[in-house]
Amino acid sequence: MKTVILSLAALLAFSGTLQSATPNRGKASLTGLKGVFVVVSSIDQAARKDGLLESRVREVTEAALRAANIPIRTQPEAADGDANLVITIDTIKHPQGPYLFSVSVALVQMVRLTRSPSGTPIPAETWGAKGLGLTSPARMDIIEEPLKEKLGEFISTFRSANQQ
Repeated sequence: MKTVILSLAALLAFSGTLQSATPNRGKASLTGLKGVFVVVSSIDQAARKDGLLESRVREVTEAALRAANIPIRTQPEAADGDANLVITIDTIKHPQGPYLFSVSVALVQMVRLTRSPSGTPIPAETWGAKGLGLTSPARMDIIEEPLKEKLGEFISTFRSANQQ
């Protein structure tokens, strides 16, 4: 296990935060979207103890959306396809201290399958971006960097889809 953590640390040291995104997939699904309801998934207890709080993740997320003039809904709205911007931060803490983390920003909306257009709408991720990183318990704030970057990608795609 120590070898795996050291390998990941070396990889991340040379490459920065590993990232993936689906910038074009889902752009059309943001067209006409007027706002989003923000959902912050539960954060692991150990990470919370070390200072990574859902309230801070929500604060960072909502500040980015407000700065981009994207309305934040108090509940999902049918007119927006019940759009939820789901923020998920998963962490794994190695017994020797470092955290491996993943950050996911995903838009989940109610959709209908083309093979069953009169069927019941189902929730589906229509846009998403992810990043991986490594940090110490004393630097949990590092996780905000890829979160802000992925939120920036969402905002950029939202603006492009809605000509803002």
